[in-house]
Amino acid sequence: MATSQGVGLPGKAPHAPAHPGTVSNWSELVVGERVLLVGAGRDRFTGAVDDVSADGTVMWLVLEDGDGRRLFHQADSYQTIVDPNSR
Repeated sequence: MATSQGVGLPGKAPHAPAHPGTVSNWSELVVGERVLLVGAGRDRFTGAVDDVSADGTVMWLVLEDGDGRRLFHQADSYQTIVDPNSR
């Protein structure tokens, strides 16, 4: 998994600089990036990426406002928007 400095693990390309907009492949996210997840039922979660599985199917997010850490599954079809000011 990539770190917030953009350094990847062996076998994984480093992440490009943080970018605004929607991300469909969670494996492109960088630990520490701030994201907004919007669910089909308009549920909204904002926080910092804490970890992403190598295949990008699950992500741990440290929720803002002290709401703890939560695991999200990409199969749940969240729209993922990266905060352009997260770096």
